[in-house]
Amino acid sequence: MQINDDYSIFYAIETKKREFKARVLFSLFASKRGFKTIIGEKNKLKNYILNQDNINGAYIHKSSSKRQFKRFQLLREKGLKIFVNDEEGLIYYSLKHYKKRFDSNVAKDLDGLFCWGENHLNDIKLIEPNFPLETTHVTGNPRFDLIRLYNNVNKTKFDIDNEHNKIILINTNFALANHFKGNEYIEGIKQINNHSSINDKLSYQKNLFASFKQAIINLSNEFPELKFVLRPHPSESIKKWESEIKGIQNVVVNNEKNVFDVLNESRCVIHNSCTTSLEAIALGVMPIAYRPITNDIFDSEITNIASIQAKTIEDLVSAIKNVGSVNQQEEIRKNRQSLLKYIANIEGTFSCERMLDVIEQSILNGENNSTKRLSNRKYSLVKKYIARLRDKFNFSMSEYAQHKFPGLTRSEIVKEINKIREFDSSFPDVKITKVWPDCFEIAPLDKV
Repeated sequence: MQINDDYSIFYAIETKKREFKARVLFSLFASKRGFKTIIGEKNKLKNYILNQDNINGAYIHKSSSKRQFKRFQLLREKGLKIFVNDEEGLIYYSLKHYKKRFDSNVAKDLDGLFCWGENHLNDIKLIEPNFPLETTHVTGNPRFDLIRLYNNVNKTKFDIDNEHNKIILINTNFALANHFKGNEYIEGIKQINNHSSINDKLSYQKNLFASFKQAIINLSNEFPELKFVLRPHPSESIKKWESEIKGIQNVVVNNEKNVFDVLNESRCVIHNSCTTSLEAIALGVMPIAYRPITNDIFDSEITNIASIQAKTIEDLVSAIKNVGSVNQQEEIRKNRQSLLKYIANIEGTFSCERMLDVIEQSILNGENNSTKRLSNRKYSLVKKYIARLRDKFNFSMSEYAQHKFPGLTRSEIVKEINKIREFDSSFPDVKITKVWPDCFEIAPLDKV
């Protein structure tokens, strides 16, 4: 189909380590169809859009929580169609927990809601029986498109004598017990949640933190020839982990690399209720769920059942020694198939393609959004300059937001595009233009 030259897709980023690479991949898929894509930090991208006099296109956000109501209202006033690809819609402790993140009043006005898989869609039906399913689409998530491209099937992941495969990845997910903002974050959470529930979860995570610390010490002694990479969740404090394992020679704390790159260098990943286990399965890397204690409320069923179970340190040692065995490789194959109902794009059509199909159909079905503008508010040059200046120097970003999104450069995007092309050379040439602080347009050459 012919796409209007002025039609752009705006795709927001909250957590750079989690989302950046997949946003670049989506932009390349979009360029094949003639779309320009602008990616950037979520609040700066919003500011960029609001400071444009004439704009037409689609905006994709990472959640449909209640606090997004004002954001979506402002962007809709500018004439954009609003879509949500729920980055956290894969793993949640319960339907009650997910309902706090899914606001039906926000979601019902979306032009499209992208679900991870049939399980996600079915859970939405359960919590909101009257939700408009005509705008709900099972697409999977671009992060797993990236995994499929990056999966180096020729790599001998299980050869322990291969220097490239002597890394054991340990992913932690203890944001409450070890948050970047410390007690300030915990007290803030208590203000908006049930104190008893938060205290229970905090106590549970503190016990898990201590268990993982001891396991790391023991595994380091058991496997001195291996290197252990401890990769805390983006919301966790790296400094605390560095302090806790100081002096252990073959253990490093590092979450600088993207998870796909680290997984492709690893023999296995040790975790507890972590999404990385699912990404590992998709890459053919064995996930081991270390579960010295369990809790039916706080544990994630999907991430743990798809992994080799280890209740004790002895179980961990045995699982690591058996990585690459026939039984474990068969386990990976079975687990991968079991994930299809949770992650639609583990195989088959890529998520990026499914999402773009929905966006294109929305363009064809609906009137041009410019005719539905609630406001054609224009900003003076002075206000635009001030807004750009504030974003350039991060005046509006909290320390925590900067922790999750430390900035974006053109060279990072170029590097990622070049890497993607090593796996798929069919993507067209694009032009990358900085349009706002930490916001870049990726456009097919015939659109610039």
